[in-house]
Amino acid sequence: MKEIGKALKLVSISLKYYYLNPKITDGVVRKWAKEVCERFGVEVVCEGWFDSDKFLILANHQSYFDVIALYICCSKRLIWVAKEELFGIPIVGHALRDLGGIAVDRFDDTKSARAILKLMKSFDSGGIVIFPQGTRKDKNTFHMGGIFLAKRKQLPIYPVKITGSERVMPVERFTINPGTVKVKVFDRIDSSSFTEDEIKSMVREKILW
Repeated sequence: MKEIGKALKLVSISLKYYYLNPKITDGVVRKWAKEVCERFGVEVVCEGWFDSDKFLILANHQSYFDVIALYICCSKRLIWVAKEELFGIPIVGHALRDLGGIAVDRFDDTKSARAILKLMKSFDSGGIVIFPQGTRKDKNTFHMGGIFLAKRKQLPIYPVKITGSERVMPVERFTINPGTVKVKVFDRIDSSSFTEDEIKSMVREKILW
């Protein structure tokens, strides 16, 4: 019953922002993220910063709470590259579309890279967020679509490691527990100075170990 109560509380907070805002913006999501943290007793500790106008974020993925943590720690516009299935979920899909998110096929790097390149035609500022693992459960998989994009468009890459989110919001459970989540933003990588494989190795070493 306690977990059901937490889930209903999270749904209630989310619905409030959904119905009060005809269009979901970064500002709306940040207010929602801050209220969620306050109401559930979660502290998000941010280390490092994003000092570019246009950039790519490659982050590890432990929990859906990773999204909230990144909004707390990044004041710039965020564009989410997410698996196609998420766009079919009520509220979540609506928010992703309003935020300019793009749906990708987790099992086809080439198709995903094309979808992201299409996004780049209208991308003028902020950060594109990609979880290269493609899933919260697998540390071995590393999709290269984001790195290909960064190389082609000469975008700086920020590796980001998130820790503690899997305890705050466990996988497959729509509840949030009190706790601390840490977001470490590493120094940016100049994508034009390294090969794709070199960048992959650098990012993996920082965010997955």
